[in-house]
Amino acid sequence: MRACACLLIIVPLLGATQFSPSPLDSNTIGSARWKRWTEPKDSVVAHRVAPHLSPELNVDVVVIPPRGGGAPPQKKGFCPYHFVLSLKTPFYFGLWYALNVYYNIVNKKLMNRLPLPVTLGTIQLLVGSIYVYFSWMTNIRSRPDAKFHGDSAVRSVGMYHGLGQIFSMVSMNAGSISFTHIVKALEPFFSAGVSAVVFKKLMNPVVYSTLIPVVSGVGIACLKDLSFTWLGFVTALGSNAVFACRAVFSKMILTSSNISAPNLYGLVTIEAFKFALPLVLLELFFSPAPLTSMWDDAVSASDGSTLALFKSIVFSGLFHYLNNEVMYLALNNVHPVTLAVGNTMKRVFIIVASVLVFQTQVSTTTAVGSTIGILGVLLYSLTKQHYEKLEAIGK
Repeated sequence: MRACACLLIIVPLLGATQFSPSPLDSNTIGSARWKRWTEPKDSVVAHRVAPHLSPELNVDVVVIPPRGGGAPPQKKGFCPYHFVLSLKTPFYFGLWYALNVYYNIVNKKLMNRLPLPVTLGTIQLLVGSIYVYFSWMTNIRSRPDAKFHGDSAVRSVGMYHGLGQIFSMVSMNAGSISFTHIVKALEPFFSAGVSAVVFKKLMNPVVYSTLIPVVSGVGIACLKDLSFTWLGFVTALGSNAVFACRAVFSKMILTSSNISAPNLYGLVTIEAFKFALPLVLLELFFSPAPLTSMWDDAVSASDGSTLALFKSIVFSGLFHYLNNEVMYLALNNVHPVTLAVGNTMKRVFIIVASVLVFQTQVSTTTAVGSTIGILGVLLYSLTKQHYEKLEAIGK
């Protein structure tokens, strides 16, 4: 409980610090002074007081070289400021992995007790919507411009996000977590297709060729997976398709407006909840058992505690939102190649953790196919980045 409360405070503050920089003020300058005093005294460094601001607002603090000229002395000794900065990105990645693994495990345990994936997925979106509204109302994070509320482009991304959430929940409810994430390793395949259709831009054939081991590996893994179901397979593929659309159209909004990524994700979550809400009525209508009966069974499986079941539902929603929030913070601080490696490793952690927690039986064929597919994703990401760099140099 205490750890959850700390995360609820820390994550929005991280987002506000990263994406909503304040104007140049005494606090910013004070941090620069602290940085200067923590540098070795004989070093000569030009400091950017506010690197997150636009170039015209940046100020350089320059230490004048010693008299007599000559090359400035090299920086020596331990610098606490640089040491703290060096820990920021690993901290983001570690927190992202931990939140993602925890969310997947809590989510699967919850669906084992209450098998209503559409309803639970929609409640998670509701919890995220309440959380982001709270962040805006308390000024923990600056509010987005009113023009973005109800914007048609944001609504479209919200629809993709809502569909992706529902498909992912249905897939994990129909099979194992490991199986869902093996299939979701195909996401680059769909991203490449959506990007080609939307942006009318084809990649180098070598890049497309690296998708062969991805598709082959996932196919081999699914062939002998003991938890394979057609419903889980099809909905996992569906989540890949709509999440690829979400990523492409989100990028278009971010590059054409001044909205921050966390604020965009907050608005998308709200729109996704609005989209998914009618689907809850359909699930409850076609449910094989009455909701009251399923709720009583879920309470019994929660040691007879209604409060424990309620906490599990709320926490699943909070961790669903927070893990995506921290993901945006991590992605904003790393090179795309680092992102590709990190995203690949994230799936490995989730698969391994789920196998250990739920004692999922994994065949040798599934393990080999999963390895080929995940390494194929990494190869695709590295190759894509290589050719994008060559294209940029050619221009």
